[in-house]
Amino acid sequence: PGQTVGSVRCVKETDPYTDPRGQQHWYSETEARAPLPDGTVGLIGVVREVTPRQRAAERLRVQKELAVGLLSAETIGEALSAALRAAIEGTGADGGAAYVADPASESLSLSEAVNLSPPPRLPLGGFPLLGEGPLQAVYMATRDLEAAPDVRDVLASEGVRCFGAAPLGQPDRPLASLHVASRALDEFPPEAREHLEAVLALAGQAVARLEAQQSLRASEARYRTLLQSASDAVFVHLMAGEIPGRFIDANDRACQLLGYTREELLSMTIREVDVPEQARRLPGIIAALS
Repeated sequence: PGQTVGSVRCVKETDPYTDPRGQQHWYSETEARAPLPDGTVGLIGVVREVTPRQRAAERLRVQKELAVGLLSAETIGEALSAALRAAIEGTGADGGAAYVADPASESLSLSEAVNLSPPPRLPLGGFPLLGEGPLQAVYMATRDLEAAPDVRDVLASEGVRCFGAAPLGQPDRPLASLHVASRALDEFPPEAREHLEAVLALAGQAVARLEAQQSLRASEARYRTLLQSASDAVFVHLMAGEIPGRFIDANDRACQLLGYTREELLSMTIREVDVPEQARRLPGIIAALS
């Protein structure tokens, strides 16, 4: 019993079949409703064999495409969206959700959901309680949906039969989380965990990089605000390098006081604007501060 989407029932991967020679075979089933000439509706079924090698090659393709896609991600939301789709495709899930950590409210805020209606927020401290003990790696729940009661109830109301969850970031400081769910499978196969761990590693690096860039931009914005809001002239110059004393920044008040544009000041050194006596003392002052 797969999930119905329009007139097509989603692909369901069957349990492996062992032939008389002892070899295992995997199959995927797809069903579709089709109108018949007499006005009734018939059912068309397609069964396709999927070899372990094909399954492994497909997961590898998904992981490679994710790695390439994450290089061009400019926001954490874009990275999580790509990772979520890769997680769903490679695990055989039919839905999932991505959450991003919000330390201010100590919660995980829903970033995106695919074919699932999860709660908009999860408590940051409660995320490890999806299963027993701290959640420091991928957690996979079977058809019994071993989870905290509130999480289990939400999943059950969606018809979910098994799910997986993976935190991105450090165990004591999650940055985001990925969740995959299936309404067709009673439990994910072992290779689904391996795939989710690969997605977790790729996405974790990307999210950490993007968070660092975001923090740097925020820090630069705060610095710029403080610099420009100062009522006094503020200069920033090099202490070492090829041209010690060269200006690398200045606020508007400094430009007004000296009568230069910011671009003109950044091509000058402190020697060129300081009084001669102070300019002669500059090397000693830089040496003392270095």
